[in-house]
Amino acid sequence: GVALADRWGGAWAASPWHALVVVALALASAGLSYATQRWFVLPNTTLEGLPQQMADVHRLMPAISAVGVLFAAGAVPVGLLVYWLASNTWTLAQSAVVCRWFPTPGSAAHAAWEARRA
Repeated sequence: GVALADRWGGAWAASPWHALVVVALALASAGLSYATQRWFVLPNTTLEGLPQQMADVHRLMPAISAVGVLFAAGAVPVGLLVYWLASNTWTLAQSAVVCRWFPTPGSAAHAAWEARRA
């Protein structure tokens, strides 16, 4: 019952159920973004040789990206939230495949891959 062109403010004005749909889409998209970054991208990234501040930022990126999605969700149409949800779902699956079978040499994911092969 939510039009794809609706936005956050329009959802509140129309009905609490519309707002619930918008919030659920935003939280699901942010959660998938966090999970992808935390469980698959970060372990597949080598942080050796980086300055400490850059390594710290890399470790914070899952939370930063999830919060960014939540903030942006308040300003974009529902159609974009649906797209983000589908895109983040696909990216999670793709990252899982890459992290499991094609890890970056020198990363924690690569060490786990070598342990599985042994």
